[in-house]
Amino acid sequence: MHQDKLARLLFPLFALCLFSLSLGQFSVIYKFNEGSIYLFDILIAVFDFIGILYLLAMKKVIKIPLPIFFLIAFCALGAISLIFTPLNLEPTEFLTSASYLMRFFSYVLFALVTWNLVKLRIFQVDKIHLIIIFTGLVLFVIGLFQLAVLPDLETLDPLLGWDPHKNRMASTFFDPNFLGMYFTICLAVSTGMRSVIARTGATKQSLFGRRLYPLSSLIFLAGIFLTFSRSAWLATSVLLFFTLLRKKLLLLVSLAIVLLAIFAVPRVQTRISGITDPQDSASFRLISWQNTWEIAKDNWVFGVGYNAFRYAQKEYGFLNDSSLIARSGAGSDSSLLLVLATTGVFGLIFFAGFFIVVLMRTVKTRDVITVGLISALTIDSLFINSLFYPQIIIVALVVLACNSRTYSAK
Repeated sequence: MHQDKLARLLFPLFALCLFSLSLGQFSVIYKFNEGSIYLFDILIAVFDFIGILYLLAMKKVIKIPLPIFFLIAFCALGAISLIFTPLNLEPTEFLTSASYLMRFFSYVLFALVTWNLVKLRIFQVDKIHLIIIFTGLVLFVIGLFQLAVLPDLETLDPLLGWDPHKNRMASTFFDPNFLGMYFTICLAVSTGMRSVIARTGATKQSLFGRRLYPLSSLIFLAGIFLTFSRSAWLATSVLLFFTLLRKKLLLLVSLAIVLLAIFAVPRVQTRISGITDPQDSASFRLISWQNTWEIAKDNWVFGVGYNAFRYAQKEYGFLNDSSLIARSGAGSDSSLLLVLATTGVFGLIFFAGFFIVVLMRTVKTRDVITVGLISALTIDSLFINSLFYPQIIIVALVVLACNSRTYSAK
């Protein structure tokens, strides 16, 4: 295929990849053992293949910035940890774990191809951010519909494995905590567009966006509130702190609004006071952390194998046969603890190294919004397994890949 035809195909395919994220659980096209294949998995794999072909045909070589190198090294360690796992995995269990490693690697390639295309000015940053914002708006609209027709997820078949959230926006994700973090990333994008437009130059699309971004920011704040997700609230607070650090008045107004919500909205008070309730989800997170640490300390060098955590929990007696297929069984309520348990200390070094390198370079460029986003992602990942939730890690990698200054080889 001619290079020009490949170039014309790349951005529509890229946009389709991002829009398919908003389909959430409705994008499942195949289920196997304890896993699923989503529409965006297929689309991203196709984009990776075509994008790599195009870059090789155009530049003969694909540049790998240091942050992406850390993630590629993490994937390599993930493969090593799985091959030499101390667990007695059945062939189907090994293949299931390996398939998730291949999925994560395809997401890393997605970010790598996107970074190269942004660097070559084939992709425009403001257009990419506009697509991300629209995916968030779609999720918000569907979330309002969900609150109207399905406010209580407890009415769903328990065999589907969804937590019984009630009167909380969950949209197509069927999980308010992950939805809240997705909205937080969209909020970072919408609040950061002014600097993107100034840096890249205004286009017709970005001029249209000037009117959209303030409104979308308010919508995402409303969406985050309606998820009633404490981890998302905390992550958003961290993001807004860095975003408004230079705008003291807005920071004080935001703090006043937060305090008003705490004292004036009974549901907010209930969510906050529930932290000390033994029946609240916060207490179950403590159990999850303890179980994960128990597995991690016994396998601290290379872990139990990438995505083999479910089977490790079974061997340790934390899961039984009936709960083995539960959605919560595959991960821990802390992404970093999960990395330590599954890929060991070396996997944790390379995985955390990606964010550390990005953060260090972002601090140098004084991009407070990106600093806030990385800090928010880190905080949120301490309470939910957000860094391995497909929609969150995909869009987070894309946002960071768009910031070519952050990924600069210099």
